[in-house]
Amino acid sequence: MFGWRKKDDNAYRVGERKIYSYDTGNGSVSVDPMILYKRVMDNATTIDVEGKAARSQHSKNREAHDNFIACLREVFSVKPLEQGGLTQLEVVALFDHFMGYVLELKKNSSQSQTLSNSGVDSPTTSAKEDQPTVNSSDSGSIAVEPTKDDPAPSPVGSPSLSA
Repeated sequence: MFGWRKKDDNAYRVGERKIYSYDTGNGSVSVDPMILYKRVMDNATTIDVEGKAARSQHSKNREAHDNFIACLREVFSVKPLEQGGLTQLEVVALFDHFMGYVLELKKNSSQSQTLSNSGVDSPTTSAKEDQPTVNSSDSGSIAVEPTKDDPAPSPVGSPSLSA
């Protein structure tokens, strides 16, 4: 457009934006993944402990599961299905999908140092149709596809967040 302006090959372009989008049941939300990741890490202990307890054979696993889901709902600002939000399985799938998205950002980003050394393990995968989608037209991001190396999904689907 402007002949006098040189194209800088090292310049950041808006098309390269990494914006995470997901459905809350009440509509779509687009967020800065770093802000969402910080919310996850602020709740990492609860997510990890309650997620592990929810999968255990202990009699308190129902309470742990409820605490785990409540924590995820708070992190993602998602209401229960009865209030127009997501089911429990959808909330867990959203968490799994987001953690996979973060993993892909870490692998593909030249800024990977900002997300590395966080103690986040690889996410488990859920059924593809249960996973929220990343709006690639907004972010240019790539949705995470399950691989044969991914661990089998758990009943809760929580990856470990141990530090």
